[in-house]
Amino acid sequence: MSAEIDMTGNRENMFFVGDLPWHGLGRKLPANVGVAEVLALAGLDWTADRQAVQTVTGTACDNYRALTRSDTGAVLSIVSKQYQPVQADDMVRLGFAAFANDAVFHTAGSLRGGKTGWMLAELPSVEVVSEAHRRFLLMTWGHGGLQAVRVFPTDVRVVCRNTQRAALDGAKSEGITIRHTGDVTAKLKAAEAALSTAYASFRTYDRALETLAAYTISKSETAAVLDTVFPGNEDARSRAAFLAQYGAGQRYNPTIQGSAYALLNGISDYVDHETRSAHARDRVKAFANSTIGIGARTKAKALSALVKVAA
Repeated sequence: MSAEIDMTGNRENMFFVGDLPWHGLGRKLPANVGVAEVLALAGLDWTADRQAVQTVTGTACDNYRALTRSDTGAVLSIVSKQYQPVQADDMVRLGFAAFANDAVFHTAGSLRGGKTGWMLAELPSVEVVSEAHRRFLLMTWGHGGLQAVRVFPTDVRVVCRNTQRAALDGAKSEGITIRHTGDVTAKLKAAEAALSTAYASFRTYDRALETLAAYTISKSETAAVLDTVFPGNEDARSRAAFLAQYGAGQRYNPTIQGSAYALLNGISDYVDHETRSAHARDRVKAFANSTIGIGARTKAKALSALVKVAA
């Protein structure tokens, strides 16, 4: 991962709040600082600017623009003339506006010379089924034609540090996506309101977990759910079923054993800790897989299937 962190200015351009992150990089930041401090300490206090493009012979490329860093002039990407950049300042202010004093900025920074940025805000934790759950909002953005702005609510079950997307249907499980065309300012304003809805999705999610914890799932229902989540993968089905009975969370909270919630946790434990992507050398990729990638989609599928069973 160290090769991915933006090292402009000969420093690790990221910060963290609280304990040192999984990758061991970054500078520690006090909790609840302002926008300017977040941007400066994360190395995000610059803008992506659109510049005219021409060939080496001087011919103008009217349909394209170069995105450059305002601090170094480095070219980040070549985009269409319709492309509208979203700045790190926009994203940080979006987080502050949506959650005010409810959120603490947990970590933020940029990768690959500033081509990709992220911010993780931690929201107040809660207890679900007598277990502590930490709430996070992950924002990612990039400066390239294929990198939309994406915002995802995600939940971490502290007892075994497995993550769940806080969503119950396909639309919500994809989070909020903002394309770099049209009136981006208006889209960001709309996203601010949408984030309140995303925050509210945690409450819906909590109620769903309580329902799953109260539902004793049968062997046939367990097999059907595992077939849906891991079609054609007997090893995954077997291991997830084992973790649903004997995983760390189930050992420490015997009241959930045999429930649909325990099966959800077993699937999550398998996806987050035992798959090949969970052991990726690049910890950023492993985290992204768990929260917004294929791992997150697998867990969202499991949640949806279990909610239907317990309904």
